[in-house]
Amino acid sequence: MRKVITSRTILAMLLVALIQTVVIAALEAMIAYFFFSTVKDPFDGQDTDKGIPIYLILFVVAQLFLLGMVWDTVRHRNSIQLIGVVVFDLCILSYSIFQYFQITNLESGDTDATVQDGDYATRFATMKENMRPFLVAIPCIVGGAFLIYLYLGVRLHRDFGWDIFKQIGANASIRRMYRAYHVFVLLIKLDVFFFLGYSIQFIILVLRTTVVELWLTVAAVPITLVILLLAVYAVRFESRPTMMLFMFGLLLTMVYFIYRLVRIYDSSQVQRYANTSKFLTFFAAVSLLVSVCTFLQAIICYRNFGRGLKDHLQGKEDEK
Repeated sequence: MRKVITSRTILAMLLVALIQTVVIAALEAMIAYFFFSTVKDPFDGQDTDKGIPIYLILFVVAQLFLLGMVWDTVRHRNSIQLIGVVVFDLCILSYSIFQYFQITNLESGDTDATVQDGDYATRFATMKENMRPFLVAIPCIVGGAFLIYLYLGVRLHRDFGWDIFKQIGANASIRRMYRAYHVFVLLIKLDVFFFLGYSIQFIILVLRTTVVELWLTVAAVPITLVILLLAVYAVRFESRPTMMLFMFGLLLTMVYFIYRLVRIYDSSQVQRYANTSKFLTFFAAVSLLVSVCTFLQAIICYRNFGRGLKDHLQGKEDEK
């Protein structure tokens, strides 16, 4: 631990990430409490009711993912991943704004209960009012943390950049390839998170009746994750066949997300994506953007094969 926390700036970064995670998890827990104490059979209702618990869980998972990114960043003194931390927190901020509008615009899907229980609509409206302060607080906290990450990131970027210089040396070509490698690894991590986030929502909230499509999507998840992990192996050990396989799979992934975005707003699919379109659009669009960036970065890394980075990376591994 002492080898990791070598400055007050690093300690501040870790504390901000930890406090943000704990506070946001507590606020999300309060929102979940109001929801489950009011909504009847939330997992058997329409898409709106069923989606809220999934959104809350994904938000907490995103916080844990960010905390892990921060720890990994300071542990490896990775200046590239510092940028990833800031960008990912910005995505969380966007997600929190989506969450606010999604829940405040929530309508009861349990029409039978509303008819049988005259107080249900009133309790439902009260639930949303009770949630509102927490929903407002979340983007405020995330936004404040974003500004702190931005400030601390600038300070740490200089320190970590100097560490990289000491490790890599004065060879500008190796430093450039080393940065490209870490950008690629960072993008793979983001690919994993956003792809899983989209898949979980799509499987649970949309694919409830289409059995064939459901199992095809479920099967595609582990296959895609394996391909993403193989990409790290390919770029680290400069395996050209594996890298080509990964790039081909990534092209198919981009086509898939484009198809899904078109389907979400297809007039014939309005009912199917009712109440889930905003979150699915967010995750699909970000996944597509990250996939495009990953593909372009993969080309850069592929072109760097055979230029000396592999020996340097393996040399660092041997030193450990």
